[in-house]
Amino acid sequence: MIGTRILAVTLTTTLLAGCSVGMALSGNETPDLSVVKIGAIRDDVEVQLGHPYKVSDLPDGVQEAAYKFDVGNDPDGLRAIGHGALDVASLGLWEIIGTPIEASIGTEREVTVTYDEYRMVTKIEQTK
Repeated sequence: MIGTRILAVTLTTTLLAGCSVGMALSGNETPDLSVVKIGAIRDDVEVQLGHPYKVSDLPDGVQEAAYKFDVGNDPDGLRAIGHGALDVASLGLWEIIGTPIEASIGTEREVTVTYDEYRMVTKIEQTK
């Protein structure tokens, strides 16, 4: 009976442990927004913001591209170590608190960038 309980606790702890640790280690780097400015080249913008989720073609070869990115959710080894230590100390129960905390870290932002026919930024608008 006691062996069954120990096995159940061990399996539960193993299954639960690691979610907050993994989330802390796999956050998204905050992009360097100083690159996103009037006159910048599209390739430089996309190195920071990634590929746009929406592109609209406008007259005269102009394009409008919308990007989504996270701010404030950088990968953090110390945060992961803290979650891991709390997982061990609480036999995995920390995940009930730690995972929602990790899920709430960071803010999603959205920016619309207008490019001219030469793929240079002519307008930047934060939409979210």
